[in-house]
Amino acid sequence: MKNKHLISNIASLRIKEGLTQLALSRKVGVTESTIANWEKGRSDLKWIENVVRLCDALKCQPKDLISDNPLEEIRKRHEKNKKKVKNENGKVVMKH
Repeated sequence: MKNKHLISNIASLRIKEGLTQLALSRKVGVTESTIANWEKGRSDLKWIENVVRLCDALKCQPKDLISDNPLEEIRKRHEKNKKKVKNENGKVVMKH
């Protein structure tokens, strides 16, 4: 993946959405100059390539990598990893 391809996509997608650099910067939470730098190739976008590769490897979307509630996500994973097994008395119990 080349930075030029990423840069041109940022600008064209922003324009397609009818956003100025300032409006996009406010939505993203960065400065307007950061948006301009991304679009003009004055900033390293290597991190985007890493996120894309990470998502490809994990078969997920970038938003899946981030949780608004990390403790809830940990609890969900913990519950998902529990297995139902029968103890010595024949009673079904949850085991990790």
